[in-house]
Amino acid sequence: MASLAIKTLAADGYTDPIRVRGSKLVDVSISANTASTINIQRSADGTNWHTIESYASANAERVLQSGAFGYFRVGGTWVSGSPVLRIEAGNAY
Repeated sequence: MASLAIKTLAADGYTDPIRVRGSKLVDVSISANTASTINIQRSADGTNWHTIESYASANAERVLQSGAFGYFRVGGTWVSGSPVLRIEAGNAY
């Protein structure tokens, strides 16, 4: 798993998951000037995903603390356009 995922999605879907080791900041950038619902999801094991935030047809910048969760991804559904999604893990301190 990478610590950075950038994807322009032309159809419903998600970025590749990133694996976060230790307590890190997770930076999410959503450029979605489309009719869309974009979700930030996390997982303890990389298979069971839980949506923690959703954005409807909006651009967003979000910084999260990883805590005990080891995997993050961003994506969702839309009816038009191609949102650009970026997720990256960095140092918390």
